[in-house]
Amino acid sequence: MDSKHELNRLACDFTARFNNYLSTRDTRLLPNIKNDSQPARSDYYWEKECGEYVAFSEGCFWSRESHNDFQISDWGTERPESSIGFSMAAYSADGLQYWRDPFPTYQNRLYLGQWSRLATHYDVEQGENIFARYLKELSDSPFEAYLTNKSTNEKAFKRPYSHLLTNLKTAKTSVNANLLNGETNEWLFKMAVFRVIAGAIEMFFNPMRNNMHDLGVFADIFNSEVEQSEIDQSIDAGLGAFITPDEATRKVASRLINHIKKSGAEIDWMDKLQAQSDGKPYETLRSEQKVKALVREISLLSRDYLDTSNKQAGRFPPSAILNILDLVDISRTSAAIKRHQQQYDEVTDEPLSRGHRDFTALSKSIL
Repeated sequence: MDSKHELNRLACDFTARFNNYLSTRDTRLLPNIKNDSQPARSDYYWEKECGEYVAFSEGCFWSRESHNDFQISDWGTERPESSIGFSMAAYSADGLQYWRDPFPTYQNRLYLGQWSRLATHYDVEQGENIFARYLKELSDSPFEAYLTNKSTNEKAFKRPYSHLLTNLKTAKTSVNANLLNGETNEWLFKMAVFRVIAGAIEMFFNPMRNNMHDLGVFADIFNSEVEQSEIDQSIDAGLGAFITPDEATRKVASRLINHIKKSGAEIDWMDKLQAQSDGKPYETLRSEQKVKALVREISLLSRDYLDTSNKQAGRFPPSAILNILDLVDISRTSAAIKRHQQQYDEVTDEPLSRGHRDFTALSKSIL
């Protein structure tokens, strides 16, 4: 496989892993409870005698447990895995059983009170298992192995990557404090740097976000409107344009196709010629626009994930950008990079790279 194609594939894969990690990390129940950032669920309660229940109004309760020791009130009706109008079994100090209604007090609010769900609850356990899986996938990323020469690829990129780290250290670059959520600074800084590199590479190879969803058997799960939105954002950012063939061009393309077919020749760009004949828009892209897309993505991602101490607050070191350009065999001057960076010092746009997992390999494993 071509080394640049492999680099782009691994970069997209890393971005997807990184996004999966952040989304599951920030929705973990237990850490959020400990940080007091998980609000109590309105009308949801939990008591050790009866488990989880909902209090609709005074004296009106709905059990959310499947095997409660309860009795139904006269007006209540039993339902699968729940009951309305239930009382719970309780015991006096002398061991006698009696029945009482639940106590929907502030202290018993689900996620907030003394009986909050703990790690044994299914929701928490499932969430922690997913988080652990995504954490391992991110930590074992083949993209990191490729860049740091830990893989068996013929061409790796250890030298540009090591120089990039040196330049970031010189510029006193660190992880954005807002990104931290229990991780060590060193580990998350490394992951954030890989995310910036991966996003830059993805945008360099596909600045127009065209054909992002051409992923074989999984193509139908993607929304074409989302893809068009991404293309529109790329056009608005000046990263390229689309041109629709005029009637004369379509006729010439059609005649050429007929001549090729009659001659029996096999042309590997026949599909592109057919697209011209059909009048489908085609992208026009200058080499400098690919560099612009790379610099733009670095600027926006570093704004979100990194902090620097250089004079332009939040600006990624130009020398480190040159190291990333080395990965794609492109050479530019620091002055040229700074001219691109100046366009994004005050921009509030969102990054365009979002990556995707290797769906081709995944589809083979499940078909």
